[in-house]
Amino acid sequence: MSGTLKLEIITPKEIAYSADVQMVTLPSVEGQIGIYPSHVALLTRMLPGEVVIRKDGRDEFLVVGEGLVEIIGDHVAVVTDRASAVEKGDRARDTDVGVASQRRQTIAAHRLR
Repeated sequence: MSGTLKLEIITPKEIAYSADVQMVTLPSVEGQIGIYPSHVALLTRMLPGEVVIRKDGRDEFLVVGEGLVEIIGDHVAVVTDRASAVEKGDRARDTDVGVASQRRQTIAAHRLR
């Protein structure tokens, strides 16, 4: 597919997501980052939160835990402790209430270092 990148999200139990996508936005220690095809190479830590995936002109949402993100060429590999799809109705009420709390704790701990 032209104008896409390969996104793979892997947990200890499964390949939670694998597809060619137009864009992905995810929470990192540097803040929210948007990744498009031909992104600069990058290795960063991912914080718990929501991943937004743009595929075929539509947005898909996943809730993820902490992890690592590697971007090389048009390939994005995410290794995380957990990942689950969020249904449209669930997104508004934050499917995983613990994610928000864990994210705040992780950010606070990161700032103390």
